[in-house]
Amino acid sequence: MSEHPPPAAERPRHRLARRLVQLIVVASSLIAIAITAAQLYLEFARDVGDIRARFEQIEDAYLPSVIQNVWLTDRARLQVLLDGIRRLPDFESAQVLVDGKPFVVSGKAAAAPEMVRQFPLIQEFRGRPVDIGVLEVTASLDGPLQRTWQRLWFVLLLNGLKTAVIAGLIFLLVRRMITDPVQRMAKQARRLANDDLDQPLALRLRYPSRPDDEIHGLAADLERMRLSLRQQRDALLKSNEELSLALADKEIALLQSKASEQAFQESRAHLARAQKVANLGSWEWTWGEEEMRWSEEVFRLLDLTPAAGKLAVASLSSLSRLKAALHPEDIASLERQLQQARESQEVSAAEFRVVAGDGSVRLLRQLVEPLTDGAGGAPRLLGTLQDITEQKRVEEALELAASVFTTTREGILVTDARGVILTVNPAFTAITGYAPETVVGQTPRLLRSGRHDQDFYDKLWLGLNETGSWQGEIWNRRQNGEAYPQWTSISTILDATGQPKRRVAVISDVTEMRRKDEWIRHLAYHDALTGLPNRLLLEDRLSQAISVAHRTGGGVAVLFLDLDRFKLVNDSLGHRAGDDLLKRVTDRVNECVRGTDTVARQGGDEFVLILPGFAAIDDVAHVAEKIVVALGRGFDIGGQQVHVGASIGISVHPQDGDDPDALLRNADAAMYEAKAAGRGTFRFFDSHMNSRAIHRLQLEASLWRALAEHQFEVFYQPKMDLADGAIRGMEALIRWRDPQRGLVPPVEFIPLAEETGLISEIGDWVLDDACRQMRLWVDQGLMSGPVAVNVSARQLGDPEFSGRVRATLERHGLESRWLQLEVTESVVMTEPERAIGILGALAGQGITIAIDDFGTGYSSFSYLKRLPIHLLKIDRSFVDDIGTSREDESIVVAIITVAKSLGLQVVAEGVETAAQAKFLADQGCDFGQGYLYSRPVPAAEFAALLAPTLAG
Repeated sequence: MSEHPPPAAERPRHRLARRLVQLIVVASSLIAIAITAAQLYLEFARDVGDIRARFEQIEDAYLPSVIQNVWLTDRARLQVLLDGIRRLPDFESAQVLVDGKPFVVSGKAAAAPEMVRQFPLIQEFRGRPVDIGVLEVTASLDGPLQRTWQRLWFVLLLNGLKTAVIAGLIFLLVRRMITDPVQRMAKQARRLANDDLDQPLALRLRYPSRPDDEIHGLAADLERMRLSLRQQRDALLKSNEELSLALADKEIALLQSKASEQAFQESRAHLARAQKVANLGSWEWTWGEEEMRWSEEVFRLLDLTPAAGKLAVASLSSLSRLKAALHPEDIASLERQLQQARESQEVSAAEFRVVAGDGSVRLLRQLVEPLTDGAGGAPRLLGTLQDITEQKRVEEALELAASVFTTTREGILVTDARGVILTVNPAFTAITGYAPETVVGQTPRLLRSGRHDQDFYDKLWLGLNETGSWQGEIWNRRQNGEAYPQWTSISTILDATGQPKRRVAVISDVTEMRRKDEWIRHLAYHDALTGLPNRLLLEDRLSQAISVAHRTGGGVAVLFLDLDRFKLVNDSLGHRAGDDLLKRVTDRVNECVRGTDTVARQGGDEFVLILPGFAAIDDVAHVAEKIVVALGRGFDIGGQQVHVGASIGISVHPQDGDDPDALLRNADAAMYEAKAAGRGTFRFFDSHMNSRAIHRLQLEASLWRALAEHQFEVFYQPKMDLADGAIRGMEALIRWRDPQRGLVPPVEFIPLAEETGLISEIGDWVLDDACRQMRLWVDQGLMSGPVAVNVSARQLGDPEFSGRVRATLERHGLESRWLQLEVTESVVMTEPERAIGILGALAGQGITIAIDDFGTGYSSFSYLKRLPIHLLKIDRSFVDDIGTSREDESIVVAIITVAKSLGLQVVAEGVETAAQAKFLADQGCDFGQGYLYSRPVPAAEFAALLAPTLAG
């Protein structure tokens, strides 16, 4: 039965080529599908992006015309515009919605439109934006999807054809280049297995094969194997002849062995001397025996003496004595090494510690080699011991130095005495960008940045040659051309004669340290929020400007700017919105000044400007006017339109001061004059302003003291029923009775309380005292209606205010129906959505809500009808001119009509004449309040007013 495989004719042909083609077809198909999917997705995304871009074009090109025609209610033109929008590619419909209902429609949107965009229609009317409707446009993704499917079928067909062509070509190439040559080599291998070593292998060279490729290389190796097998066969035949001759020579060698014994002994003596010189000992041991044969040097290495007390070339000892000489923890390692050498029949290495008689520890390396004699006896082992203590110490030191050189974060550069670079470490490459092969053989001049002159380098080398070291900061240049600062320390290594042999430079990149230093220096002199100079840098620049003015005779103007109504924005919209507003203000102010001017942030909402070298005082006024106008325009903060404005005080050097403190102080005083003049303006300093500024500071201190010493009182003014003249409630009004000045008018201290933040504490105190007094009047049966308490913007913006009101009512045991809270129209409309929530929580407690000073602000009727309010109070400015101004009378009538249509009651403030009262009553106004009925009076006097009313 044959042991050889079946002949080649029985095996399937070209199976490898078919499998390779199948794999390539599958892989290429998967890759083509993935690439096609990505391409189609990108095409689809681009079509969708085009639709979004058309939405933006609609906003830019169509929206202004739509707003104008909606405002003019021109449906025909609107229809033309909407038809034009609908005809844009992939758009389905366009419609204008007014009050939520379709006004003009073009096209029909799908039941579930895929892309919808709404554009609010805002029309400016009398300087204010009015919401007049919404433009709604819908688009469909059917077009992009259809185009995507068309591309898909075309790409799949094209890729299928490409894959079929490539697979056919690969099949032909694999068959020609691989399958046919492999079959020929298989046939040759079967001939070699049958001991046919004389017929060479021949491959037909077929295009595109080459004689130097892998297939021909394999064929050449197979041919060399044939030749080698033939040579070995011939060599075996020749060896049989030589063996008989060797047997004869053996007899001759036995005769010569006696002469060799003497030479052997001399060799052992030479070996002992060589071992002593090399600090190397040897031993022999037969496995399983206790006795060992040691060389003289083994005894020396182990700090032992032979048993007989006399050293010899090879002396007897024992395995137990060897173990006893080792460190106890290393005995197990010795036993493992001996066992390993016996079992593996290979040389084994190990290291052991030996404790000398003086207590010192030395390290030995032992090599063990198994010896075989072919007799089948017990295994014999040959071992060598060498003291490697000093070698190990040197290796560890070198390893440590190499580790430090490789891993340190500082760059290291080593040169010879002439300055030629010998080596650099990885950190040097990381810092400079230069690879070792680039700089080795060069000099450090390669790194020069050009920032230092030759004198700098001359001094460096002078110090290095005199002291052997130098350190300092050098600006070098990286391989990419970037200049950077580095801290460099250079040391010199001397040779045996004391001459320089090596220079070692250690470098550190201090770029980041310099950036941090500059940033810290920037923070020290600039405001972190706006990036403007802070007070420290402001004073320095102002001092410099004054010094320049002294030399040149020029002028210096200081503008002290304070934002109006900033606290209202900060309290109602939050600190983040306040920070955003300050940044926007900074940008606008910078646009109004020259590059030589300084704009600094003093803190909070205060800014200071320095205008040096102005030609005339009119130039300063012109800059101030530009700033007032720029800041008077609205700011879009988080989608909320905010108006603040600015008040500016101006002082001029030298007439208003000759030092920074005086100029800043006087500009501050002028700023308060601008605020007193109605805000949104500017004022130049004059000598009378100092006294007014001092008065304001004194008033602020007195205001704090008044709160602490309970100098405030609550006065009450009745609200009269215009139908029957009865008292239906009252308003609680704060008064300040100062021990020195007497009764201080509210107009003097209320604005100051709002600026200083005291208004919240004062407002809470008024609420508490009014509720306390109401509790007394309820108990006395004098109560005729709710007491109205004014609420400030700061109180309304406090999320805990509603809870404090509830706690105050509970503390005094007062029902919520006896309390009415008044909020001004401007406070409510600053942030209407938030006001709706807060007032809703208060109204939910049963508290009556009134809108004070109605008509002086801007109210949206959409918000007004959503506010949880019960009364509107007509501002006294409209009531004053009843009978003399038809415009004011019309406004009053309109307010009453709006209130009645919303189901609200109306209170008129400032009623001073019977004619005014009659007009209001005739128009349906519910209540009147003013001097016609009573001035605000203390609680005791007001109780006297209540008694007759109740008695009647």
